[in-house]
Amino acid sequence: MRRGRPVVRNRGCCPGLPHRAAATLISEDFNRAVRIRRTVLELDRDIDAQRREFATAAELLGAHVRDSVEGPAWAVLANRAMDARKSAEANQRTISSATLLLLALTALAFGGYAWATLAPLRRLTVGARRIVAGETGLRVATSGPREFREIAAAVNRLSTELATAEHTVRGYQSQLEQRVAERTIQLRHLAEHDPLTNLPNRRQLFQRLDELVARAAGTGERVAVLFLDLDNFKAINDSLGHEIGDRALTQVGERLRRVGGDTCFIARIGGDEFTVLFPFEGSLAEMEAHAELVLASFQQPFHVDRRELTIGVSCGAAVFPDHGGDAAALLRAADAALFSAKELGRNRACVFEPSLHADASQRIRVEQSLRRAIEAGNLLLNFQPVVALGDGPATVAAEALLRWRQDGGELIPASEFIGIAEQSGLLLDLGDWVIDHALAAVRDWRQTGWAEARVSVNVSGQQLVAGSFVARVERALARHALPASALQFEVAESALQARAIAPSVLRELHELGIGVVVDDFGTGSSSLTMLEHLPLAGVKLDQSVVTAVDWSPRAASVAHSIVTLCRNLGLQVTIEGVERLTQLDFAASCGEVAVQGFLVASPTGANQIVEFVQRTQPRVDSLLEAAELARAEQPVPGEEGLVRLFRRRKPANGGDRAS
Repeated sequence: MRRGRPVVRNRGCCPGLPHRAAATLISEDFNRAVRIRRTVLELDRDIDAQRREFATAAELLGAHVRDSVEGPAWAVLANRAMDARKSAEANQRTISSATLLLLALTALAFGGYAWATLAPLRRLTVGARRIVAGETGLRVATSGPREFREIAAAVNRLSTELATAEHTVRGYQSQLEQRVAERTIQLRHLAEHDPLTNLPNRRQLFQRLDELVARAAGTGERVAVLFLDLDNFKAINDSLGHEIGDRALTQVGERLRRVGGDTCFIARIGGDEFTVLFPFEGSLAEMEAHAELVLASFQQPFHVDRRELTIGVSCGAAVFPDHGGDAAALLRAADAALFSAKELGRNRACVFEPSLHADASQRIRVEQSLRRAIEAGNLLLNFQPVVALGDGPATVAAEALLRWRQDGGELIPASEFIGIAEQSGLLLDLGDWVIDHALAAVRDWRQTGWAEARVSVNVSGQQLVAGSFVARVERALARHALPASALQFEVAESALQARAIAPSVLRELHELGIGVVVDDFGTGSSSLTMLEHLPLAGVKLDQSVVTAVDWSPRAASVAHSIVTLCRNLGLQVTIEGVERLTQLDFAASCGEVAVQGFLVASPTGANQIVEFVQRTQPRVDSLLEAAELARAEQPVPGEEGLVRLFRRRKPANGGDRAS
């Protein structure tokens, strides 16, 4: 499980399109073959019909022969015989000879006529049977009576048409088989390759890794598995669109090909995750050097549609046989190392260690327990007041702090489980729960004595880039009948520096009336441009910025300069982590600032906030007086001049303090 692992949906690409296109082509070819086959069947039916007509004509012709030839012939023969018998007595020998001659001539004529009639019929019958049997292209002799010649010509035309149709069908069948073979090759390629980057996919990755492991087991080589994940790539999809994201992924694949060369096997296994495999014979240092080379290649920006994109990459590495004996074990080890790289700050490579499996198992157990806690209602909110210093100290907001109540009653702070929630996809649900319960607390505070109650809620970059975040916040405000001014969001400085949050989201919140404060300010390479251009309401100085202000003049000068700069930019300034009277004294010297820390108020339940708000001024005034006494009694070397420079004094007329 990896923090920030987006469910990368690159909508600009439709992985299913090639499959549907191939299926469409095959369907068109098949439909064309069906139409041709139907034509053949229609021709077969015509042949059968003509054959039946031919048989009927033959029967009629036989009947015609019997009626027109045999009947009259036998009648003539009978008459002749009768005449012969009548004249037998006159000239027996002459009549007998004539009768025999007549009978011979008649038989000869009848036989000739029968032969001339039946031979063409026999040829037509034999030819029709051969054509029906599939001997297309056969030609029947066109001889005999006119009717027979016409039938023979029709049979020959039919045979020619059948031969042409069969040749056409065979041609289409050959083309269809060729296209099916081509589409089969394409489908096999799609089944083993990513359609966007044309890199091998997860299926081929496992096949190749199994082959490399089997070969390495016999040769004594090692096999390196680098599991790569692009840092904050979801922000590119959400801010620039999935089309730009898809093109960026394509360029990432091309760059990995160039870096890996012919010795590496590059695969995209989904979303913004890639894998690099390569065999090597040396020590782990050789593998680590290759991983660093891959990371170094991402230092150069990507150019997509005239945009310059800087894409970081985190890498987890595992080696056969050191970290696993098969493909599945190696990928699990590399994935665990990748998660460790992300926890250490991203944009780096980590090599697997056995302890990482235990950490992964612990994360799974915590994730499952957290899911049960959400369902069972074992989460709660504590609130820590934020107090503004000035003419009259007052509580201006309360920060909502998420806690997880264990079965034994122990409260676990959000910092110990929020990372697991982010990796497991629970963060959005948790964020909605926190906002809803925080607003419910504000509604109760406003009804019980704190009319201007406001709550400050920590949100992550992942929450802000969720497409419906602003709409969900509006619905939550409406559900509790609260104005937008009752809510304030705190965003970590690192999230803004990584540009994981689209400025448009911040503008929407600003237009809605919800202030956005930079949390943990001063812990990273703070950008003044960020403070100038983003619609921010304020900053919260991290505790590390004010840790040494009560004993180090340099630290005090730096902190005071930051406060002055932010106030000149029109930003509210909150100093958090105030735990000593000397730190509170320094904060008071900075002018109109707010403080937050255990010295002023510890986190407490929602039902105790109104009581604290009502006694804020006397409590804080007493703390400030104690701080002044402590400073007077035990001055720190070098502090007196510093305090004279920064300390604000209240004018006699009660106006604002001057720097």
